[in-house]
Amino acid sequence: MQRQIVGKHAEQKQLQSNILQISQEAKAMKAKYDDVIDATVGMLHHEDGRVFKFQVVEDLLQNLTDSEMYAYAPVRGTKAFSEGAFDWVFGPYSDLIRQHFFYSVIPTTGGSGAISNSFYNFNDFGQKVLIPNFYWTPYENFAFEANIS
Repeated sequence: MQRQIVGKHAEQKQLQSNILQISQEAKAMKAKYDDVIDATVGMLHHEDGRVFKFQVVEDLLQNLTDSEMYAYAPVRGTKAFSEGAFDWVFGPYSDLIRQHFFYSVIPTTGGSGAISNSFYNFNDFGQKVLIPNFYWTPYENFAFEANIS
């Protein structure tokens, strides 16, 4: 069984995330200058500008203690999160996959980070990837940076 799931070019890559810092800098610049666009928003809005939220999530958040609410989450996520995400994705096949395959759950701070991470780290240069029917232009940039088509 192959024990390596990353592309050869990504074997030595270190996990780093600076989007939170960049987001704070973008917000400060937007407050200072009229012609700045904050592209780090990273959340869904209704047409009228209100932030989209799920009520069940809101209810859960209101019941968290301060230490649960404000503590930093581990960059790689918790074991409970990783196992829960794995079970959600693979459903009734989770145990079978765990028995027969090497796997790793790799959380990211956003959807585009997950796509970019997948394109670059889990393919070797020159390989091809399949994308959903709903095409999104940044796929081209992610593929270009990962030298895949």
